[in-house]
Amino acid sequence: MVTIQSNKSMHIVTIGKNTLCFSYFTLVALIKNGQHYKTKQYYSVTTSKHINQFLQDSRAIELEQTELENLATQ
Repeated sequence: MVTIQSNKSMHIVTIGKNTLCFSYFTLVALIKNGQHYKTKQYYSVTTSKHINQFLQDSRAIELEQTELENLATQ
């Protein structure tokens, strides 16, 4: 099952047990198999707020943007 939560610039997509966070349509964080991941790439203050809101200040593994995108597709 797929669910989508969205506001103007932050979009949360849940597919099965995986939840992805997009800021301005760019994947910036995800929760996969209970583990939290976020991009190392800095985009903006707003995107940083989206990541923090999504992960609720949990300790996330930081990945390069391409690694995060690859993990999301596995």
